[in-house]
Amino acid sequence: MADYNLSLDEYRDRVYDLARKRKGGLIFNGSLDHSAIVVEHMFACARREVALLTGSLNPVVYGREEVIREARDFLASVEGARIRILLEEGDSYIWRFHPLLRELHPSRGLSVRIEGPAIRDHFMAHFMVVDDDCYRLEEDKRKVDAYAVFGKNQGSTNLKNAFNQLWNHSEVLRSP
Repeated sequence: MADYNLSLDEYRDRVYDLARKRKGGLIFNGSLDHSAIVVEHMFACARREVALLTGSLNPVVYGREEVIREARDFLASVEGARIRILLEEGDSYIWRFHPLLRELHPSRGLSVRIEGPAIRDHFMAHFMVVDDDCYRLEEDKRKVDAYAVFGKNQGSTNLKNAFNQLWNHSEVLRSP
């Protein structure tokens, strides 16, 4: 895809523009750098809620300073804001060692849960949903390839419904 041929600065500018306009714009991501840029802008454009289904909250993506800053700013600047993270893997020590969770831990709006093996083995995608109109979807969780859409309700609604079902069948991951 043409998105893969952009320099990181051009890619960042394109994602920023799509997030700002929020009119259904689509962009592909094919690297961890792309993923981090998309996630950063997902947090930056969030207005109410971020829901994230991920394997282990890869620190190469979710531990970057820009991602942490945008997530922290979202929780601090939006009354009633919430971030829900559903992990496939992990234990309570992730609260101490993961840069994002360590930074956001005292926040009221942050909740983290872990999936049971039955869910983990059945569901083959990872995704992030922002509000009701933005999402990033890895259709095959074994790969980094994904696409993001800023400003489209239909896909966001479907993913949010799936997330809520998984969330309701998961366990709270408490800090030690």
